[in-house]
Amino acid sequence: MTAEIGKAGLVATQLAMAAAAMLVIAFAPPEKGRMLIVPLDGARIAASEIRRLNAIPLIEGPLAGSWVVDGERRWLTGLWSRGIVVLAAPAPTCTSAQG
Repeated sequence: MTAEIGKAGLVATQLAMAAAAMLVIAFAPPEKGRMLIVPLDGARIAASEIRRLNAIPLIEGPLAGSWVVDGERRWLTGLWSRGIVVLAAPAPTCTSAQG
């Protein structure tokens, strides 16, 4: 009985790790294109600041202070040190974006 519980726990852990990996891959920002930038504190990022990062603000994102932008990941990755996460922009978020 103990061996069965141990195997079940191992399988559950592997399934959880696979699901987490799939989420990371799904939301990893592309090298270039539309991305969602999300400040962890919810403070709004100024459009002028986004432009300084060589990105184009398209629409406000679905989360507090977030934006859907068009740009290059290499210019945006430094935002992490300021508490701003860069993610892939899900298609439903981008459909109403102009530009």
